[in-house]
Amino acid sequence: MTTTTTITTSSLFSIKLKEMMSRYGVTQTEIARILSVSQPYVSDVLRGLRGPLSQGHIHRLCEAYPFDLSALLTARAWTLG
Repeated sequence: MTTTTTITTSSLFSIKLKEMMSRYGVTQTEIARILSVSQPYVSDVLRGLRGPLSQGHIHRLCEAYPFDLSALLTARAWTLG
């Protein structure tokens, strides 16, 4: 029996953002504060219930934390198609 894991492009952005948050110990609450959005909004983005963050939000995160700007922008582009 073969198990296949499928990662859809709609979740690629949230996967990259979660990886970076985990790597640098950044919480949803901290991201919400930096972006002036609610924590539930950040949670929805991370669960793929909302689209990826805007380019402006991504730039703001990368100014505040050592996140990989190129990786997040690429994941956003793939997610949006």
